[in-house]
Amino acid sequence: MADKQRPGESTATIARRLVSDLFGARPGGEVARLIPTGGWPAERAPPEPLRLAVPDRAYLIGRGETCDLVLPSDDVSREHAVIVRRWDGVQIRDLGSKNGLRVAGQPIQGEHRLRDGDRVEIASFELRLDDPEDRYLKELEAPAAVKGQQEERVEVAPVERGTTRVAIVVASVVLLIVAATVLLIALN
Repeated sequence: MADKQRPGESTATIARRLVSDLFGARPGGEVARLIPTGGWPAERAPPEPLRLAVPDRAYLIGRGETCDLVLPSDDVSREHAVIVRRWDGVQIRDLGSKNGLRVAGQPIQGEHRLRDGDRVEIASFELRLDDPEDRYLKELEAPAAVKGQQEERVEVAPVERGTTRVAIVVASVVLLIVAATVLLIALN
């Protein structure tokens, strides 16, 4: 599970770590994938999506046969780029290739954070990142108005001090039950 909050760590960072832990706790659950979407020769079917199942593992992309995702073209370096899924998101880095790589049509230098739906171009090949963790966080961050929902205002009557303590105890018990249920589901 996630560590305690580190000094200077934002709420968004804590949320990302928790979501990463939750998605990682489910065996066989959804993980980020790099999906081939274009550029393959007509005589060759595109490969299966590259599942970024192991956190912090460097997945190699290039034309070399030992790469995790092989792009069959002389315009692609043997070891062209590396992609890594970390708790803070998916990162891609060019490995000094002669033709570079682009994200959303823009050339990138060094390491670049990818977001769900980003399109990566390597030579004539196009790949799309499908990242359920990032997508889930975007949905949480989206304001209700953007999602087409309206917040409903609820008037709350003043509560006596003793009632507040009871409510806190009840809420704590409910939270423990939910946490235990999530843990049991994750372990099954």
